[in-house]
Amino acid sequence: MELAFERIEGAEPQAEILFLHGILGRGANLRTLAKRFVAACPGWSAVLLDLRGHGASKLADTPGGGKDEPATLAQCARDVRETIARNAPPRCAVFGHSFGG
Repeated sequence: MELAFERIEGAEPQAEILFLHGILGRGANLRTLAKRFVAACPGWSAVLLDLRGHGASKLADTPGGGKDEPATLAQCARDVRETIARNAPPRCAVFGHSFGG
């Protein structure tokens, strides 16, 4: 599943840091922290992911957020890996809060 995300560009981005929210949250919950990080580290961009079943990644017709797929921790981790593989540069870090950690 391709996860929804928002990117906050650094002034001179050479790397990205992904911010993963906690349960019942969404990427936007970490926007202030991400903006402060990018302001302090202009060589980085921040990506605020909406995990499966949360925020813009939530599909209205399925409670787990994905058709015919279990809403398990392992599946959430696969979603993040697949989204990183498709969208992130070679230099990437991850910051996770609570469930996102």
